[in-house]
Amino acid sequence: MDFEGQSPEEFIPTLRPTAESIAQATSAVRTVSNVLKNSLAELSISKIVKGGSLAKGTSLRGNFDVDLVVFVNNFSLPEHETYLEKLADCLRTNLQASVQMRKWSLFLQYNGVDVDVLCADARPLMPLAFITMGPDERQTRAASVTERQRDFIE
Repeated sequence: MDFEGQSPEEFIPTLRPTAESIAQATSAVRTVSNVLKNSLAELSISKIVKGGSLAKGTSLRGNFDVDLVVFVNNFSLPEHETYLEKLADCLRTNLQASVQMRKWSLFLQYNGVDVDVLCADARPLMPLAFITMGPDERQTRAASVTERQRDFIE
């Protein structure tokens, strides 16, 4: 793309995802969230939050994914992998999706949209709490601030 001679008002809209892409992503968010909320009572899900560039409005055309953070009540760091396995099994069963397990998240494609699913502690995070955490806890708790990141950008 050549932006020479264009004002920001002219070229910035060409960088944003198309309305069709946003609609596909919104549909994927709705479907994946509903499946997890309605099919996984044993996990005690507090809420599911859309995060990342899509939630913040900073996604780029042709190069974005959906990040969903599943907040779990009674979260226990040693059980993190078990939570991800339960989420993966639920998505495989109900969406017939191929779900890849990663160390801290799941990855799947749904309706042509790349979706990352992270698991987080539903308890509020105290200010400066990251200072006293070990690396594994810091990694899992980082997803807990998704709403703050999104709200900061807005």
